[in-house]
Amino acid sequence: MTFEIEQTSSVKLTHLNVRTEKHGDDDVPAMDLEFEWTTSNRALALFNAKLVDRLYLEGETRSKPVEGVETVRTALAFPEITSVPWKQEDTGMMLIIEHGLGGKSDLVLRDCTVDKFKIRPLEGGTVEIKFKARTSSQDDVLDRLKKMLEHEVPMRLVREHPVDASAPAGKGRRTPKQATLMQ
Repeated sequence: MTFEIEQTSSVKLTHLNVRTEKHGDDDVPAMDLEFEWTTSNRALALFNAKLVDRLYLEGETRSKPVEGVETVRTALAFPEITSVPWKQEDTGMMLIIEHGLGGKSDLVLRDCTVDKFKIRPLEGGTVEIKFKARTSSQDDVLDRLKKMLEHEVPMRLVREHPVDASAPAGKGRRTPKQATLMQ
């Protein structure tokens, strides 16, 4: 499954690291960006469809269940869990930080690798997802990114190139349920 934030969401940029990496014999500027996204626990389906059922219990409610309406899981199943590392790497991603008037003023980072996921379940049906995006540095965005550190930024994270719809699910292709699950 590919981790994507298809609808613009407020995500905190927590760390920026500028470094050099080798591309063959060439030294190429690169950067690591670390993010923290607090969202509905429904986003856990981006990792595994069963994860929300494992980390959350049905919350107490005064109303009776309504037929055809999904029960919301809000109570932590294991309050002792502070964070769950998730081993997943998604390549070929595009990170779009909406900035200014949009369009040309947006910061667009291409060919990103997204990994180092940490999932922190929170009471009330919320989850905090931390992740790292790595890409070759684009000098024109560094100064703007520095000003966004420790701030919430409106962003999207999407697959840069369309995936072949005939590819089997799990090889970069989302199932219909995953495709419709976006915050």
